[in-house]
Amino acid sequence: MASRRAWTAAAGMAVVLAATGAMAAASDGMGTSPQPEGDEAPAVDWAAIREAREQAMARLAPLVGAWQVEGTMGTPNAAGEREAQVGTWSNRWIWENKHLELTFEVQVGDPAEDRWSQWMAIVSYNPFREEYETVWVGSGGYRFAETGNFDEDGRLVLTSRQDGPDLENPTTNVSIFEFNEDGSVTVTDTQANNEQVEPVMSFHARLTRE
Repeated sequence: MASRRAWTAAAGMAVVLAATGAMAAASDGMGTSPQPEGDEAPAVDWAAIREAREQAMARLAPLVGAWQVEGTMGTPNAAGEREAQVGTWSNRWIWENKHLELTFEVQVGDPAEDRWSQWMAIVSYNPFREEYETVWVGSGGYRFAETGNFDEDGRLVLTSRQDGPDLENPTTNVSIFEFNEDGSVTVTDTQANNEQVEPVMSFHARLTRE
């Protein structure tokens, strides 16, 4: 377990820098970016941009905290079954609520096999594109990014394009966070590519507070 915590700390800093470096370079702290010269230089209301980001991030507050998780992981096998997952999620604000860090560690399949899956993400809001952006990294070496927004039902819907061995046939992954009336959160991922007619569930988890 100590090695897993060490991995989490190291990966956290790497993902934070990767996820925020581009915006920091572009805006120099959100409000001091150089403006075009001349009479037609657009006026930028940085206060409004900051407010939009703050309001968007506040909508993620129900995810903050420590959670127990149960569910399934992976696409179905020949029998149509997916492996069980049991573990924890731990989500926290970083840098004055400007970003949300998600981490989870789950045991997958037969406990006797002692197989674990660990993931970490940074969730941010891009006020210029008016959408949420994430960067995920996993203990298996995989990395992917998502973009999305809340739908009319109040679900956070994030979409990513994930490469595999066949680069001409990438997988489209849709991740949906549903905020339930009892305070729990349901996370469901579906995947599809050019060869699939219908998306296939690849991840399902119910988060309940510890």
